[in-house]
Amino acid sequence: PVVCICNDRNDSKVRNLANHCLDLRFSRPNNKSIARRLKQIADRENLNADLEAIEMLCESSGNDIRSVLNTLHAWSYGKSKLTVEELTNNHSLINKDKVLEMNPFIASKAILSSRTSFDGRYEAFFTDYSLVPLMVQQNWTATIINGPKATLIERMDNVAQAISDADIFGTQIQKNQRWELLPYYAAMTCKAGKLCEGHVGFPSFPAWFGKNSTMRRNEKLITEIHTKMKPTLTVGKKTFRMDVLPFLKEILLGSLVRDGAKGIDRTVKALKLYNLSKDDLFVNFDKLTLQDP
Repeated sequence: PVVCICNDRNDSKVRNLANHCLDLRFSRPNNKSIARRLKQIADRENLNADLEAIEMLCESSGNDIRSVLNTLHAWSYGKSKLTVEELTNNHSLINKDKVLEMNPFIASKAILSSRTSFDGRYEAFFTDYSLVPLMVQQNWTATIINGPKATLIERMDNVAQAISDADIFGTQIQKNQRWELLPYYAAMTCKAGKLCEGHVGFPSFPAWFGKNSTMRRNEKLITEIHTKMKPTLTVGKKTFRMDVLPFLKEILLGSLVRDGAKGIDRTVKALKLYNLSKDDLFVNFDKLTLQDP
């Protein structure tokens, strides 16, 4: 059997797949059910832990089972008993870092909120420093329009400049492994959020991922077509894409447009000459050429 796991049951791809699967839905366990199971584990490991104390650990960690297990394991090295009073006296065990409870959506919303301090923005950035900046770039325009109207144009200019500077740092980090620039990357992203002076309801997921995926797929496609036609080409891939491809499609289809069925043989011969297929002409060329408005 093939086991598929997803977080978003309402995604269109998942809905189509679910029609052909045994659909088993699971809900997040609450702290009481987690605490009962962890109490059983503690008893087997000879740790006398109060159920209420374990529930406190679960609640403070956001029901993070791994975190509670690690805490119980560390506690068992020095002591054989865990009570609510002892937990209360050890604040570091029951106060989980709030940043660890953030996800990129909450983090980007915090950065874009006019009420968040710089330190709060800075910590939120490191929730996921590869995704959060993209979410800020995706949602800053929806945020800034909720701020003061009188300074909208000036603020848009300043935010765009800050995001541009952040993108320069991000590119250097990704391409050249300049990790010493990460604090500057964070600072510019936080600056952009501060300058928005607005708020956003629920941040949108970055459209960059879809655009980037399409771009890479088209780059691969243009490379394949260019390689097929290399015996009959004397230009590079970029020149082929910009100058040759749009006219090549018109030339190959010209016979069909002018002569109808009588032009089929001429078009087939031209395709063979350039080592192209029917799919290249009618499908791939459309993906790689700009469409008329």
